Amino acid sequence: MAKSKKHPYQALLEDTMAAWLWEDEVEYNEDGNFYHISTLYTVDKTSGYRMFLEAYVSSGLIKFYLYSPMLIPEKRYKDACVVLNRLNKNIYCGALDLSGESVRYIQTVDVEGFAPEVQLISNIRNAAGNAFRPKIVEALGVLAFTKLSVEDIIAQYEAPEENGDDDGDLPEEL
Repeated sequence: MAKSKKHPYQALLEDTMAAWLWEDEVEYNEDGNFYHISTLYTVDKTSGYRMFLEAYVSSGLIKFYLYSPMLIPEKRYKDACVVLNRLNKNIYCGALDLSGESVRYIQTVDVEGFAPEVQLISNIRNAAGNAFRPKIVEALGVLAFTKLSVEDIIAQYEAPEENGDDDGDLPEEL
């Protein structure tokens, strides 16, 4: 019996998991139009973030989501939108947004007409990790766990570090 050929998106996600030495299985729907991975991802060596990677055959889109473990109280949603909008000014690709109570990083890439490679997905993962760098996580924590005003949160975020490091450098792996 002939072995069925994998769709290129299924192969891409499986190759990505193998390159990252992760053992998560690629899931797909019955009609073969959607491939999906859900896994735990550690950004800062201590916090577990939930990562979703989706590939849509019909539209040629790959969507990457990284959900922070930090939840924003409903009464701070409006404030969260203002703070996230400001934080996004320093994210070089993708964006932070609010999905229910969760802050997430999201990036969508149109890959229709070319064969994406593992390095593309790895670059997106690195960008997502950089989006949750310490100064941004600190601002999100202040938003989630204090009553500090939006203006004060943004002022703290934009204040230069005492050591002169603005925490805005790109990660070395990019």
